[in-house]
Amino acid sequence: CSNLVNIRIPNSVTSIGSSAFENCLNLSSITIPSSITSISYNTFENCTNLEYVIGGSVTNISENAFANSSVSEFTFDKARIIGNKAFYNCTNLQNVELLLVEKIGTSAFENVQSITTLNSENLKSIGKNAFKNTGIISINLPALNSLESGVFEKCSSLENVSIPLITEIPSTTFKDCIALNEIDMPNVTAIGANSFVNT
Repeated sequence: CSNLVNIRIPNSVTSIGSSAFENCLNLSSITIPSSITSISYNTFENCTNLEYVIGGSVTNISENAFANSSVSEFTFDKARIIGNKAFYNCTNLQNVELLLVEKIGTSAFENVQSITTLNSENLKSIGKNAFKNTGIISINLPALNSLESGVFEKCSSLENVSIPLITEIPSTTFKDCIALNEIDMPNVTAIGANSFVNT
């Protein structure tokens, strides 16, 4: 699909199969209709010119959906689940809204340096390395109760964290977070290996 540039999917479409637009190198924008609530595996992976995505009714973004793409802005106001590596290496991503998101998978935003804040009233679970090597400065997650290893590893700009419900800090969670100076985690009872190495 080397000539495909812009897509406006009609409302008659109710699903998009996995890898449907994978490696469409010239695709730059896509509008997903309200009839589609889920984006399948690898759907837009390696779309290196894809910048704008609109999908107001999407609630589930699957594994590798936008991995290694150039997406800079996406609007998924109703998204609740973001799968493993969904936005992995999306280094151009600028605006990230996680208003209703409850679960974020492994390496979902790894290497996305443009993310600077992580505030969500609904986020409950974050997978391994989900925000590793991002530009996050501040974290406020009052509902978070599940955290896997390495989630914020190498977040060298991270300064303050509030995760009041967390009871365990897994291994390497804040490894190499050299700017970290304030943490609010009043219910923690266990801290894993290398959690704060070089912090």
